[in-house]
Amino acid sequence: AGIETTLLHGYVPTPLVAFSVKSTPECIVGVMVTASHNPKTDNGYKVYWSDGVQIRPPNDKHIANCILENLVPWIDYGAKLRSLNERKPDSDQLSDREDTVRLSKLYFQSLSNIGGLVTNQYEQARKKLSIDDLDVLPKFAYTAMHGVGHPFAIKCFQHFHLPPFYSTPSQQNPDPQFPTVIFPNPEEKGALNESMEYAETM
Repeated sequence: AGIETTLLHGYVPTPLVAFSVKSTPECIVGVMVTASHNPKTDNGYKVYWSDGVQIRPPNDKHIANCILENLVPWIDYGAKLRSLNERKPDSDQLSDREDTVRLSKLYFQSLSNIGGLVTNQYEQARKKLSIDDLDVLPKFAYTAMHGVGHPFAIKCFQHFHLPPFYSTPSQQNPDPQFPTVIFPNPEEKGALNESMEYAETM
């Protein structure tokens, strides 16, 4: 289609895509392929407009209409990717590793910038804590729910000088089969059962 694109390298969390749209000059849209909130057999995707916000009317309707008008792939993308892999099996192929690292660093820097994603309120509150308060910080049980969030959650806790959380071992690593949940959606009944059971053992 003649549109210049950047494919982020490896597994990345959804917020990084939205942030990257806003942080990349002349970027008009971001697309995140994700199984989040879907049955494990279905991939979905989220679309972020140039303002870094998920699409809303009338853009959502226009995109849906374009999809219906182009249900037949323009080329055999699978064959093209297999051909690329045969020629350069150890290369990054299509993704941009350097830009992904750069954007990820910018994302975490913005968390604590005044006027950024999070203001300096956290640091102000932290300075008011006494030594006794630091001894009674709550423990956190975290689950990636077979998604990609675990390493990024670690970085967030480190960034805000929080004690490490306890990660649910059976759900820590990315797994497209989602073996312990039917829907990888914390809003679904029963989705957090395994993590809650793990929290009881802490």
